[in-house]
Amino acid sequence: LLKNCDKTFLEEFADLGGVRQLFSVQMYWDAQRRAENCHAFVECCRGIMNNPAGLNAVMATPFAVRCLASYLAPNQANEVDVDDEERAHILELLAAVSLLETKAYALVLDALDSVRLAHGHPSRFTCIVTILQTARPSAAMLQGSAMKFVNALMSGPEELLTRVWVRTEFIQQGLM
Repeated sequence: LLKNCDKTFLEEFADLGGVRQLFSVQMYWDAQRRAENCHAFVECCRGIMNNPAGLNAVMATPFAVRCLASYLAPNQANEVDVDDEERAHILELLAAVSLLETKAYALVLDALDSVRLAHGHPSRFTCIVTILQTARPSAAMLQGSAMKFVNALMSGPEELLTRVWVRTEFIQQGLM
């Protein structure tokens, strides 16, 4: 996996469009294939995003953040069954992205809106609140990652109005 490769290889992989291809291919998988490869995909994303060149390549791939966020939707019939550890890793990646810069923060909010629209949720934060409300007591890692993500979203933007708006949305969802 890309998690253990050296920096030079990862930089070449990114320069040759490997990151874009990784996300592109994954978007066309059916539910069964996504489920079978979810763990490997998340581990590859973690390895890529743990390197500056890889992170830059992810940020340069417009649909990459949406793709990651799509794994946060609550499991439904014929959908990918993402386990708690994988969801926790995805939340950590999205939290890190949201703290990078204003543009990255906007990409994360857009990705959550995409999940909301795809699943008919009332709010872009429904998937996060659902994770927190339905996580098993043994899923401390998932709950911790979800709370870190919420904290990143509420404290990340410099603009006060944006922070207040995000906080209000979480309050409307019953999180606070």
